[in-house]
Order: sequence, then C-alpha cells, then structure tokens
Amino acid sequence: MKVLIRSGKHPFESYSPRAALATNYFSDNMGNLVYQEATHKLLTTSNQSTTSSHRVTDSEHAAWISDHFDVMIVPLANAFRIGYEGTLRRLTELIENLTIPVVILGVGAQAPLGQDFSSLESIRSDVVRFVRSVLARSPSIGVRGELTLNYLTSLGFSEVEVIGCPSMFVHGMELPLRLLPTRIDHQSKIALTVSPYVPGLNELLISSVRDYENLDYFVQDIVTLKMIAHGKSVRANLDYLGMPNYSDHPLFVSHRAKFHFDVTSWRKDIAGYDFSFGTRIHGTIAALTSGTPATLIAHDSRTKELADYFNIPHVDLVTAQTYSSATELAAHWDPTRMVSGHAERFTRFAGFLNMHGLANCFDHPESAVAFDQRQDQIKHSAPFVAGVGTLKNSTLDKAKLAIELMRYAQGRASNPLDRIKFFLKK
Repeated sequence: MKVLIRSGKHPFESYSPRAALATNYFSDNMGNLVYQEATHKLLTTSNQSTTSSHRVTDSEHAAWISDHFDVMIVPLANAFRIGYEGTLRRLTELIENLTIPVVILGVGAQAPLGQDFSSLESIRSDVVRFVRSVLARSPSIGVRGELTLNYLTSLGFSEVEVIGCPSMFVHGMELPLRLLPTRIDHQSKIALTVSPYVPGLNELLISSVRDYENLDYFVQDIVTLKMIAHGKSVRANLDYLGMPNYSDHPLFVSHRAKFHFDVTSWRKDIAGYDFSFGTRIHGTIAALTSGTPATLIAHDSRTKELADYFNIPHVDLVTAQTYSSATELAAHWDPTRMVSGHAERFTRFAGFLNMHGLANCFDHPESAVAFDQRQDQIKHSAPFVAGVGTLKNSTLDKAKLAIELMRYAQGRASNPLDRIKFFLKK
C-alpha cells in the first residue's frame, strides 16, 4: 500500500540550515515534525510505504495524488483555531477533490485555557466543511482529546474518536522513561522548551536562566531561528523580559540556545538532560519519548487537552507562576498515570488505524527496528547554536542551496510542472 502523509519532509531526508529556512519544511515550528515523523514511522511496514507530501495542500494536485497513492494520512495539531482557517480551507478543497480514503490523526481545537469554544464561531462553517469532507472518505475522524470530541459533537458529528497524538506512540506500547535524578540542583542539565510569545513566566525563566548554568533552550520557532541564524538585533519587550525573544537575552549571548533541524538529533540531544520544562507540548513529548523527565506548563486548551489525555505531568500557567525554580517543578513530577495507561492508549490508537485499513510498524516489530536503524544512518545537520556563527551567503553556499531546493522539490507530492515552479520560486 502506498501511503501519502501530509508532512514537511520524510524522516530519512536531511537538509542544511539554509535549506530549512528556505523551504520552511517545519511550518514555522519544529514541533510539527515530532508528530509528522512519528506518523511516518508508525505507518511504515514491509507492505506499507510512506511518502511525504512536502507541504503540498493545493487542490490542483488532487488527481495526481489520487492516481499515485492508495490513501492520504493527515496528522494535525491545533487546526481548529482562529488564524488557521485559510490553511484549513485549502486542505478541505484538496480532500474534496481526492478519490482515495483520507485519514485524520489527532486534530485539535484551540481556545484560551478555561474557556469554551464560543470564540471559534467565526470558523464554524470551515470546520464543518472540513469534517464533512473527511467523513465522506473515512469512517471516523481521530481527535486529540475530550475537548475536541465535545466541540465536534456540538457541531453535530458523532463519528469522532479520541486517539491523542501519534508523537507519543513513537515507541509503540513502550515509554522508555527514566526516573528523575535524586536531586535537581544548580548543576543539573535542564532543557527549556518555551513558546517565546507566551507571557506570564518572566520570574521563573529569569531565575532559571540565572541559577542553572547547564540550562539550555531548545528553540522551535522560525522567528527565533532567523534571529540567531542571521545575527539580527532585536530589542527587548518590557512585557516579556524573561522570555528568550530578543537578541541580547542571556541564553543567546552565552550560547545556550540551539535549533535542531531534525527530530532524530533533537531526541538524542535532549535524552542527555536531567529534566525538561516549558510551554511547548511537542517539546515536552520529544523529551518524554527520549526518556527525559519533563513537565509541561499548559497555557491553552490545545496543550492541556493532550496533557490530560496522556496524563503528561503538567501545571497550568497560573500555578507555574508560583514556582521560583526548576527544582520546585521537578519536585512535583509524577509520571505514574502516564506510564500505567500508555499501553491501553496505544491499543486504542492501533485499533483506530486498523479500522481505517492501516497496519502499524509495531504489528511487525522488524519494521520498527528497520526504520530506526535506517534513521540512525542518516547524517543530519548539526544544531544551530546561538552566538556561534551566522549563515554565510557566498556563491558556493548559494549553489549548494540550489541543489538542496531541487532535491526538496523533486520529493513534492505533486505533478512535475509544480515541482519546477516550486524550485524557481525559491
């Protein structure tokens, strides 16, 4: 079976930092690759091959996709939100023109923490149209958690199943989590995974950056990447003084911020830390599935919904503001329910796949092993570390970039003419 997955790139592909910026294959946030690459692994077996769409969502490619693939898989995050309706409409138009099954994995709705989804009224028609297009090609739609289930139920849909997010199932029924070190102190290695646009954590971040000399910031967003990659000077916002979103922030000046361009090297790196905390849900999941104890600071419905479903150790933003250090956060870390319920949640996820005619790699353990071995053989770019250097712009660098862009374009799930247009546009 030939499976097309809506993703930025295939896990076996590797690109330079310059190509990553030019293609934006991570769609502004590296966290997207965490669940996309997990989907590739889960659906790769000896009888099931996966191909990345390379961000193709235009309906003009529907006929080509239908002719070349047996099914399209669409792993999503918080797609039901204000500001995403344009992308949702394009995706809906593509699905409406496909003649193959379409399977949605883990879509979620987003609203401010503690509020209902009345704020999404303006995109109601877009969501309804999207779900209808999917259910015309699939027996059900897979959502992140109970909040999204209730939201879609309120819109009149009953063919909805809670399955969580593929990213938590990258090891199948297993969750290779280490115990927290006996003591988290100022010498401990701490991973910070924050969203630089979320206010309210100034004091916790200021004290953590100051007091933990081995604390490193795992950057995920393209705005910060551009700032550190191009050496741009960005002034501090007085309302966000603790947040690493300006060029003179201590984390950037002291070379304690880095951006990984692939999930494999990210996981290997964060596996070496004692504890991780922050507002990034997939940054937290990357840590947990790499064995590193981690606490999520849930700041909206999308992050809390996943944390609740998987019983990921978490605190809300208001509670986090009462903590003065990572040591305090770690002291409340308890993974008991997350670990004890993991196998049951994976069984439910695998059942969802099976109902949609899809196998998973853990049905055939040799497939999972082969995927991991192949991934380990890929030579990925080193992470970009703040303050260590900036991207060059020599003639040779431009030539290398052109070759990479051509390689990326060749992998796009679209007709050959579109691939040429993509390369020329870049």
